[in-house]
Amino acid sequence: MSDCLRESARVLVSSGCSEEDVQEFVVSAFLMDAYPPGMHGFSPTLVFAALYEKHCIEISKDGPSNHHCENISTGFKQQFVQLNPHNTSATIRKDVLRRFFRRWGGLRSTTTCFVCLTRPPEHMMPCEHALCDTCVVIFGKLSSLGEYLWDVAECPVCDEKFVVSIRQLPPTKHPVILSLDGGGIRGLYQLGLLRALEKRIGVPIAVLPDLCLGTSVGALTAIDIFFNNTSVEDCLRAFPDLARRIFRRSRIPVPRFVQWFASAFNLMLTGLYDSANLSQTLKEAVTPERRIFDVATASPAGCRVAVVASRTSDGKACVLANYRGTGQRNANAAYQFLIPNSSQENPSLSDVAMCSVAAPFYFQTRRLPGFVPLQDGGVRANNPLAIALRESSIIWPSSKRHDLLLSVGTGVSTASPDHNSRHGNAWEGALPRLFRAMMSSPSMDGQQGFFEALNYLPHHSKPDVFRLDQAIHGPLPELDDISALEEFSKMDFVVPDELVRTILASAMFFFELDATPVPSHVGYHCEGSILCSRPGAGEILARVLIEIPGAKFQAGQDRPLGDVDPADCCQFCGYFRKRVAFRVASLEERFSINIANSTCCEKIGGFPKSTQDFLDEQQAFAHFGRADHQTPQWPPARHCQCVRDTKRKIRFIEPASGPKRMRL
Repeated sequence: MSDCLRESARVLVSSGCSEEDVQEFVVSAFLMDAYPPGMHGFSPTLVFAALYEKHCIEISKDGPSNHHCENISTGFKQQFVQLNPHNTSATIRKDVLRRFFRRWGGLRSTTTCFVCLTRPPEHMMPCEHALCDTCVVIFGKLSSLGEYLWDVAECPVCDEKFVVSIRQLPPTKHPVILSLDGGGIRGLYQLGLLRALEKRIGVPIAVLPDLCLGTSVGALTAIDIFFNNTSVEDCLRAFPDLARRIFRRSRIPVPRFVQWFASAFNLMLTGLYDSANLSQTLKEAVTPERRIFDVATASPAGCRVAVVASRTSDGKACVLANYRGTGQRNANAAYQFLIPNSSQENPSLSDVAMCSVAAPFYFQTRRLPGFVPLQDGGVRANNPLAIALRESSIIWPSSKRHDLLLSVGTGVSTASPDHNSRHGNAWEGALPRLFRAMMSSPSMDGQQGFFEALNYLPHHSKPDVFRLDQAIHGPLPELDDISALEEFSKMDFVVPDELVRTILASAMFFFELDATPVPSHVGYHCEGSILCSRPGAGEILARVLIEIPGAKFQAGQDRPLGDVDPADCCQFCGYFRKRVAFRVASLEERFSINIANSTCCEKIGGFPKSTQDFLDEQQAFAHFGRADHQTPQWPPARHCQCVRDTKRKIRFIEPASGPKRMRL
């Protein structure tokens, strides 16, 4: 909070705002943050002293006067008396924001949510004002298209009109993570596997993950699917032509020794291939006006996307993402999370893509405005799985694990190395040995990187981790071997049944309580709803019945909860809700809700968990109000968003009856 307040004060003072204006701006933000519904019984003096005083003292050291903290405290008490059911703290804050925008123009920050001033920005609006997840809920509107999907129709700062849909992770669910390896032209394997998976699960890959990280060609795939909204089928179809253009050499017939000399000369100066041609090719694939830090460029599916590159100075991995995360990052972490310090430090998607694929010896490095020179992320993290795990804990600190973690490779050779050969004897040169060790290290080899990441996962999380890769007979082709593209396109790609069933259960469904558990002589009676976390519930249910014939919901191994039935979807908007009831021995008993038939059993998202966990995560007893200002209503009002409009669509074709007689 201190960092966010210090940054916002710097922006306000540098814009010429007076000390009184700065104080009013900060006070209204504190008021909105501290007084959601149900918290008004606390004294404003005590609230300020407990939550904000120490932060104000810290920023007052660099502030306009020594009385800065005292004046903010006084203003906090004065604005508190204005609160009433019609003049809420969010309403007061929005009025202050409007006055400031009219008076001072386009005030904005790249490191602070300018609405609450207490959290980092998570979503950049088209007007370039940023909102955090909490402010999205406060100033957005629940969408009718799905659970925990919010529509933001106007900016609370400048009132600009637009339509941005933001999907949030349900509080009782865990994230789905997708990690995409690098591999040059072998990215065709990756796309083939994703296409085969998409056909099996019946929904676009773009709506599957909550977080996606990509390195090198995996970054290109992520940008195309999540930013360009390109289908996997179209990506696969366009990939061979894109690869031939990137790894294009001169067609002018010249002697071999001249080609060798030219290649060696380019290798020493820039790279084996023309970097200007790479830049132009990527600009045609991704519009240069689109920026990596603008969430408006992201897919409406709401996936958080990160691209992995590396520093040229020491090879340390660097992450560029369209989010910030609410957790803390260690300054001495194994990777650097790049954050813009000004609006000018917002590189285009094409430049970011070029950094991630600028492999040493192949292409020239790239320097983004405000950042150090960058190169291919495969130098340090060809498989970004370990980084994805850490970033997930920063984005969702309260989620202790994942529902599904899928790592997709770019081909693995089935030929086992001959460790008993002459390789490695005392007479062999050091350079070949070093090269083989480097290429087989976890930083360069995606398969080895996957195994290393598993070493740091707790045992109970490993069953939810999958590696999807294509087995290749013989040695893997080189990164730039475009002659192998035609052979790649003829390959058949297959995904395991277990992965498909896990995705359809844990990634698509979750559970929430609908009422407080009722104690009885045999434990507690629980009532709740199984809900769908992705749009297109009807198609998902149909696919579940194909992959798991005769599927039923059940609690544990022996408590049936009903069939997986498409009739539980609204016929107008597709809203899915399955009401269920079951008993638990105690509130602390951990259990799972599964989708099962006679041969398989897959748990839905968020499990295993206890009933008490659900009560805590749903904030069933938020005595002091909710931070997102949602009414602390319990049990929750859960219904289809189109219920009120359904009756209006009914047309009566019978003639209206005459006037009714009054009964005496």
